[in-house]
Amino acid sequence: MDLRTKKITKDSRIILVMPSYKEGVRSLFVFHEDQAIGSKPPLGLMSIATYLKKEGFSSIEIFDASLENLSPEQTASCLARMHPDVAGFSVMTDVWYSTVRTCELVKKMLPDTIICLGGPHALIYPELSLAAASADLLVAGDGEFAFREALDKLMAGNPPDGINGVFWKDPDGQIRSPAVSIAAMDDLDTLPAPDRSMINNDAYSSLLSNIKSTTMITSRGCPYNCVFCKLNAQKLLSRAPKIVADEFEDIANAGFQNIEIYDDTFTWHRERVLKICGEIIRRGIKIEWSVRSRVDKVDYEMLEIMKKAGCRRVHFGIESGNDLILKNSRKGITKDQARNAVRMARKLKFEILTYYMIGFLDETLKDAGDTYQLARELNTDYVAFAILIPYPGTAIYQEALARGVIPEDYWSAFTRNP
Repeated sequence: MDLRTKKITKDSRIILVMPSYKEGVRSLFVFHEDQAIGSKPPLGLMSIATYLKKEGFSSIEIFDASLENLSPEQTASCLARMHPDVAGFSVMTDVWYSTVRTCELVKKMLPDTIICLGGPHALIYPELSLAAASADLLVAGDGEFAFREALDKLMAGNPPDGINGVFWKDPDGQIRSPAVSIAAMDDLDTLPAPDRSMINNDAYSSLLSNIKSTTMITSRGCPYNCVFCKLNAQKLLSRAPKIVADEFEDIANAGFQNIEIYDDTFTWHRERVLKICGEIIRRGIKIEWSVRSRVDKVDYEMLEIMKKAGCRRVHFGIESGNDLILKNSRKGITKDQARNAVRMARKLKFEILTYYMIGFLDETLKDAGDTYQLARELNTDYVAFAILIPYPGTAIYQEALARGVIPEDYWSAFTRNP
C-alpha cells in the first residue's frame, strides 16, 4: 500500500481492535478457558476512540475479539464483514501471534484497509513489529494525539511522516522511522473521559464483584523501577483531582455501582489521593471502588479517607516473602511494611488482595517457601500467585540475557517470527 496516496476522510470507518488471547502466549494474563475470571473493558482503545470522536471523526467502533475468545481466522472474518477503512490493533506480547495472523488475513481480504499497530509490544519493538506484520503503520507510546496526527496527514493526502512515535511502510516495504521514537503526552487532562456507551458494558464482568462494574485510570506510568515490570518508557502523568471526581460522578450517574481503578500505583502521590477522596466526599458520590497500591505508599489517614470516599478493596503488590529477593527485584519494600499496610487496611475493614511472584533470578525453593509463608501469615481475603515471566523491555529480561540464563534474545526472535 502507498500511504502517500491513500486518502481518508473524517467519515471513514475506523475500527479499533482488541485481539483475542486464543492462540496467544500462555502467561499471567491467560487462564484456563473454563474458569470464569471476568473480562475488562479495553480502556486504551476507548480513550483513543473517544478522543477521535471529539476531534470530529464520525465512524469509530471498538471490536473486542477477546470477549468471545475468537481465533485469528474468526476475528479476520468479522473484520472483513465490517469492512473498515482503518483497523487499529492494540498489541500486548501475549497476543502478538494472534495479531500477526489476523493482520495477514485481513490484508488478504481487504487489501485497501489501512492497518495500524499500537500497544505495549509495539512500543518495545516498533520496527521489528511493523516489519513482521501485514500492517502499514505503527504508533509507539501514547496513541491519542499521534494516531490522530497520522490520520490528519492521510486525510491531506500525505504520508504519516515526521510524527513522534509513528513508524510507517513506504511502497517498497521499507520502514520509515520518526526522529522521536516514542509518542509522549504532556497532559492527561486534555483528553475526554472514555465514552462507555461505545461498548456493551454488560458483556464485561469482574471476578471480585457481582455488581455492575467498570474500570478507569487516574494516571499513566509509574515512578518505580521493579525489575519485572516494563522499563520506564512512559512519562508519569496524572489527572487533576476535580477531573477524576467528574468521571466518578459520570460513572455513578450512568448506573454503575463499582469502579476498578487500574493505575499502576494509585497512591504514589499522597496529597493527590486526599484531594480526590475529598472531592468525592464533598459531592456525595455514592459508588464502590478499588485500587492498586504499594505497601510503602499508604498510611492510616490516607486509607481512612479512601474508605470514607467509598473505596472497598485495596490490592497490594508484595511479590516475595524473602528479603534478598525483594532487594534484588528493586521493589523497594520490606516485609514489615507489608505487614503494617495489611494491618491498617484490615483495621479499616477493607477487602485486601495481595500479589506474589515465583521465579525470580537466583530464587531457591526455600526463598519461594518464604513467600508462601508470608502469604499464609498475612492471610488476606484474596491472594494471587504468578510465575514471573521476563517480558521484553524489563530489567530482569536484560539481566537474564546478560548472564546467559536466557541464551538468546527470545522476544526479538518471537517478534520476527511468532
